[in-house]
Amino acid sequence: MKKNKLYSIALAALLAAGASITGCKKAIDVSIPGGLLTKDSVIKTEADLNAVLNSTYTALGSDNYWGGRYQVLNELMADGLSGTDLSGQFASLFNRNSSIFGDYHVGMYSEAYVVILRANTLLENLDKASAANRNRFEGEAKFLRGLCHFDVVRLFAQPYVKGSSNTQLGIPLRLKSEPSPVTRNTVGEVYAQVISDLRAADSLLPASNTVYPSKWAAKAMLARVYFQMNDFANAYLYSNQVIGNPAFVFETDLSKRFSKDGSRESIFEMIYETNNPQGRFNELRNQFSFVRTAPTVPTLRMTSDFISRATGTNDRRKAWYKVNSGFNIFTKYDSLVFKLPVVHLTEMKLIRAESAAETNTNLTVGIGDINDIINRAYSGTAPVLTAGASASQLKDAVRRERELDMAFEGDRLQQLKRRGGNGEAVTIRNAPWNCNGLALVFPTTEVNVNPGFQQNLSGGCQ
Repeated sequence: MKKNKLYSIALAALLAAGASITGCKKAIDVSIPGGLLTKDSVIKTEADLNAVLNSTYTALGSDNYWGGRYQVLNELMADGLSGTDLSGQFASLFNRNSSIFGDYHVGMYSEAYVVILRANTLLENLDKASAANRNRFEGEAKFLRGLCHFDVVRLFAQPYVKGSSNTQLGIPLRLKSEPSPVTRNTVGEVYAQVISDLRAADSLLPASNTVYPSKWAAKAMLARVYFQMNDFANAYLYSNQVIGNPAFVFETDLSKRFSKDGSRESIFEMIYETNNPQGRFNELRNQFSFVRTAPTVPTLRMTSDFISRATGTNDRRKAWYKVNSGFNIFTKYDSLVFKLPVVHLTEMKLIRAESAAETNTNLTVGIGDINDIINRAYSGTAPVLTAGASASQLKDAVRRERELDMAFEGDRLQQLKRRGGNGEAVTIRNAPWNCNGLALVFPTTEVNVNPGFQQNLSGGCQ
């Protein structure tokens, strides 16, 4: 009886969420105990299925995940932030010495697997979907599962190495909702599953899907994944397909990417919640720069070296920075209400351009991409690449502009790791690109309940 009562509570939560979603097409959080989601007791109708699907987006956009912690974790271990005044967990993470007792990275890890759990629940209950919606449900679930596994493997495992079998320990691949003992799959296995999920999403999702991921979002994610693998042929292929879609428009106004109205560049974005007085993405605002009623000094501040490169003469991107109480502050997220792009057209142009340089093909296309970005940043006052620029010149320009254009979006660390995985002698604040401290330690709950689960080494990069 107790078990059936709990099932009823879970179902009631699902139905209430589904009713709320009908009129506003937004994600409503649903707290669902993982062990209670069973095919016969909780999800009985397509409305129930839709409620679970929408709940995945609340978890994805929460402060614990894409609403802030994901970006912060990446930036703390990269090379653009100053560690001078950091303390507690942030100091440990900055020093590449994550702790089993640190709840900051553990919270991000757990939230990503909440999304995966709900995605798996959807996939196991597709028989409740109508013929008209089944492909969309399956496609969104696989898109979300692929995105989350990819995010987690890049933070909790050693990087993918081009030309290697990639048998280094990765993360657990969870492909079922039922709780069962897990071990760590290899990095190669995780990437193969991510690609499988995203390719499936590409084939299943519609070309347009309101505020939710479309087939173009799946293609954009495939471009990102292949680029991380240094598979430049496929990275070029998918980024080129996305850029060729006239639905996405390169913005000449830098303020549009993180704005209330969103950007025409966004291929998939997280929307703000109009019924939430606290707004969304608070972790981004609070850790970087947000000012409510009086000037404040944020926790995360830029190094002087980075600021000197990011605020060059005539560079319109200098508007993203200001000095407050003597500290360098980032303002890209300095708004109560904005839409957060998960993948956008600028990234696709950067991927296509560098992939062209790496393969020494389609250089004219790549030069056009980077010149678009240079002209936008400098309003036509900075020299652009000439038509006869070499592959090496193109690659250097792309990397320079990528660091500045995608500043503090959680990208920089992964680019440095990627370049190391391609054979470059990369160091990140004097530490090797693949040092043990750049792979976060797993939660003790994961290790303790799974016999044979191997924890990452701790102790920094010394």
